Parts: sequence; structure tokens; C-alpha cells
Amino acid sequence: MDPRLSPAPSAAGGPESRALALARGEPGRPVRVRTGPDGVPDAVWLRGGWVAVHAVANCWRVETGWWRSEPDAAVARDVYRVGLADGRCADLAKDRLRGGWRCLRTWG
Repeated sequence: MDPRLSPAPSAAGGPESRALALARGEPGRPVRVRTGPDGVPDAVWLRGGWVAVHAVANCWRVETGWWRSEPDAAVARDVYRVGLADGRCADLAKDRLRGGWRCLRTWG
């Protein structure tokens, strides 16, 4: 089995929802994020607890697929590269079309 299609946490909770997310261009895994009044991440739920965002190093907007006729082909997300209070770094993406947050990666 392709490891990219392995089960991941999601609303539906099964491998089918992970495969659908990948097909729609949704990398990473769903996460809970607390934001401030400006919409910028303040904390992220990782490994069973809230981890404060120490700093936002960068943010950028991704928009693609808006010209395609297929349903759900468009992608619009804001990505935040953040430093966490526990010393790790993370890329967090807010889906501006469908709502919700995804953790694209963590390191450090």
C-alpha cells in the first residue's frame, strides 16, 4: 500500500478521507489551531496538548486550480511558518475555501 494513502486523523477518520484529501491537493494532516483576533496562529494541538506559537517566521498565500472545471479543483490556503514554544518549527495551512487547518510538516 502506498504510505501516502495510509490512515490519518480526519473528520471521517478513515483512509478514504485521507485519499480524498490528497486528491484535492490537501497535504499534511488536520490539526486544531487557536488564533488571535487577527487570524494568526497562537497555538496548535500536537501530540495530545496545546503548544504555543512563539513566533511567525513567514506567511504566504497559495492559490491554484481556480481555472479548472472539476469540483474542488481550486486550492486557496494561507501558510504560516511558525516557531513553537517547545523548540520545534511547523508549517500550518488554513484552508480559505473549505475551512480548517492542516499541519504540513514539523521539524526541529
